Amino acid sequence: MQLQIFKALRLTVAIMLSLYLAMLYGFKETGWAVTSVLIVSLGLIGEIRRKWWQRISGHFLGCFSGFLFIWIWGEQHFVLLILIPMIAAVLSYLSFTQFLWKDFFKWVCVGFTIVVAASIDNPYIAFQVAVERFYCIVIGSSITYLLFTLIPLDSDANINEYYDSLISIVSKWSGISYQDIFSNYVMFSLKQYSLKMLIAVNYQSYIFENSEYSMISNRLSSLEQLARDIYEIKYKDECSASISDWLNQCFSHLKLGMKCQPYSGNDNSLLVERIYQDFVVLQQGSNRDQLSCYRWRWQNRVFGLGADSPILSAFIQFTGCFIALFLWQKGWPNGQSVLVLTFVILLLCQYGERVSPTTLVKGFCLGALYAFPLFILVFPHVLTPAAFWFFMVLLYLPLSYFYYGNYKNKAINFTLFASFLILNVNSNNYVQSNESFINYMNFLLALSAVMAISCSLLSVFVVKDTDYRINQQYRYWKNLAASLFTDVSVNVKDIAILERQLELLISLYSKLDDNQKVKWKDKMASIPLVMNKVRYKDIL
Repeated sequence: MQLQIFKALRLTVAIMLSLYLAMLYGFKETGWAVTSVLIVSLGLIGEIRRKWWQRISGHFLGCFSGFLFIWIWGEQHFVLLILIPMIAAVLSYLSFTQFLWKDFFKWVCVGFTIVVAASIDNPYIAFQVAVERFYCIVIGSSITYLLFTLIPLDSDANINEYYDSLISIVSKWSGISYQDIFSNYVMFSLKQYSLKMLIAVNYQSYIFENSEYSMISNRLSSLEQLARDIYEIKYKDECSASISDWLNQCFSHLKLGMKCQPYSGNDNSLLVERIYQDFVVLQQGSNRDQLSCYRWRWQNRVFGLGADSPILSAFIQFTGCFIALFLWQKGWPNGQSVLVLTFVILLLCQYGERVSPTTLVKGFCLGALYAFPLFILVFPHVLTPAAFWFFMVLLYLPLSYFYYGNYKNKAINFTLFASFLILNVNSNNYVQSNESFINYMNFLLALSAVMAISCSLLSVFVVKDTDYRINQQYRYWKNLAASLFTDVSVNVKDIAILERQLELLISLYSKLDDNQKVKWKDKMASIPLVMNKVRYKDIL
């Protein structure tokens, strides 16, 4: 809790500094600076660094390309109705397929969309909007990066603790019955995948060029294979008492930094020898083979049926932006927000592990309830500068605390979008107005249109049934695994795809309800064993 409080204070300071500078320079939309703080702040320092420069460079290209677009096509509204969704679709496709550059293309499109949306009715303000948007992005992103670099509460120690917790999970398997081993394997797989993604987004590339996390990243593949071999010996119920004692001894040596000793019991086997070799490789910490490199490069790739294709996702973006523009032309309240939010939500809901739109609906609703009494009932009575800044702290500090909370639903997106809602609803650059309530209701109407468009498109075009998706994914995995058994030589890329498929299957399995898990348990429990046969094919 103490760390969460310090993180909340750091984030609140960043928000206050960004808001102060944006207001000092007289920008009309100071909320843009604060949204940059919220977006860039999520993650460790490597991820913040990447978001910082990609958000700034992406908005630079997006904002000024939006200005040029309005300059050329600004008075041809029918052309805009087609061209804007097409551009959004192309940039979305690039964001879905280029993982390392996904934020860059996303912010190019967001910057472009905001400038175009703000200037359609008045093309002569396009350049002013582009400049103001870009400067606010620079202020919010840069303050966040500098402050989080100077006060690095998210240190490498957190990564090391996470890695040690994975070892601790596997070290307890020797005392677990073979009936319970699969549920423990699922828990380990989910945690190690989370750690992979946490490290991966901090990489400049996926080939271990970042020395901050190279040691752990090199050992993760070895730890994963060790866990799989221990899982196999437990699942087959071949782990005798002497083997269990030897495993406990090896983990004790691993913790103390001592060299593990080979097993000397009478019930030695090829599988036990493999486990010993896994310990040796894990202690060396230098697993940089070709397979590991592919695994890291493809952390966000989704292979096979049952997953979203980038082309389909781009089509959904095109359709969503087209509908939002059409509603705007027909006079729907706050049409600019409908267009921008529809694009952002559809983008968030279509990556490999999608954010559920219902989660965003809950976040928006709760954010609206939080914002209403503050902006409508309290803010009009804030009459002095000191009271204003005190009000801002009271507004953002609780949100910042929740932002870093570890809650059951992991509702980071709720906090992000609720904060976005509060920042942009009827504040009018934090100038009090008699029309605040009307503006607030108009924003809620715009929000209802956004969620109707997003949920309808995702329901029609994207398969949401987890049982169907896992069935399709399993069929693809099974066919690929069978083909590798018949091939004379195994392609490393195919094994990497198979490993990535296994991660997806485990993730989908964890989302099933209890009755469905019973149906799938036997099939899923055999997958790590098949994966071992594929990996050790040349040896066997």
